[in-house]
Amino acid sequence: MVDTEQLSLFGGEDEPIEEKKTEAKVAPIVERKSTGWHAVDILLENGLQSAREISEQLLRDAGSSEDRYVTGKPRVFVKVCRYLDSREDLTVLEAKEDKSDRVYKAKFV
Repeated sequence: MVDTEQLSLFGGEDEPIEEKKTEAKVAPIVERKSTGWHAVDILLENGLQSAREISEQLLRDAGSSEDRYVTGKPRVFVKVCRYLDSREDLTVLEAKEDKSDRVYKAKFV
């Protein structure tokens, strides 16, 4: 019987391979203080409650993308709704059945 020694190509003795576990960092859907969302906050402070109206105002004033769905609703509408839904201080007051608009209200007024 021949005694063989196992050698490593990279030198040194065989070291156990450690698996590195990294935690997936999940970014928030929207960042509240980013430029676009700050504009939404200002519109809310000025009394706008309709996500559709906020979206249209962003198109006019903030230079948001003018892409629209076939229904005429701005594509930014979905992002605006997600942002407003993520705010803990707001609640949906009214949601249109045809999903053309959502009206928000401050919870703690």
